[in-house]
Amino acid sequence: FMPGAQPNANFSFRVRIDTALAEVDTFDNQLTRTIFVRTQGTPPLFERFTQPNILQSNFISVNPDGLVGWATANTNGRPSGNRSAFMQLFQYPQLGARDYLETGRLTAPNSGQFLLRFAIAYAQRNSNSNDSLNVYISTNCGLSWTKVFGKGGSSLATVAPESSEFVAVNPMHWRQESINLAAFLGSGEVVVRFESVNGNGNNLFLDDIQLLISNMPPVVAFTHSFVGGCN
Repeated sequence: FMPGAQPNANFSFRVRIDTALAEVDTFDNQLTRTIFVRTQGTPPLFERFTQPNILQSNFISVNPDGLVGWATANTNGRPSGNRSAFMQLFQYPQLGARDYLETGRLTAPNSGQFLLRFAIAYAQRNSNSNDSLNVYISTNCGLSWTKVFGKGGSSLATVAPESSEFVAVNPMHWRQESINLAAFLGSGEVVVRFESVNGNGNNLFLDDIQLLISNMPPVVAFTHSFVGGCN
């Protein structure tokens, strides 16, 4: 337990070793490791990536090589807003690099509907580009993963190849995907992972991620102004 820890956040810890010996090269006496803490929640889940920082979403961005990772970017063509999750594969020279976008721990229903839906936009750099997007489910808090979706290259693409950097700005740039998660009914807590695999192609966008169950409460949007309160 870490007092004040924020949900779905990364934390860096530094351990330093002090010895009684007089050392000149003390640079190797410390070790830093980063961990993250997952929230626990209950579906339905709706993520539209409306905030400028990916850490303000319901997802954790896991960037193993510390280089290009999942972020958010200005887009268009979606009714939910003008910002989406984004992997800048166009400017990512590390071929084969894998980066992840993961949920917290979500309680799977025991019966009924259990669906994952999301919108995707992607262009190949050329007809040989082979970036990939995979989706996995974990039932043990990320210790192991089951693949439920995988597309790459032309099967992933939503538009024709573009030699310049692709940005999704048109409704025709997007495609809706749907995954039936009935196999995970009654699995307790599940974690959803989106994995990008870099083929040095072009940019990849995700938006409107929905984890849906039966008998969902109605979804409403409203604004209000707070004038006063009562005792």
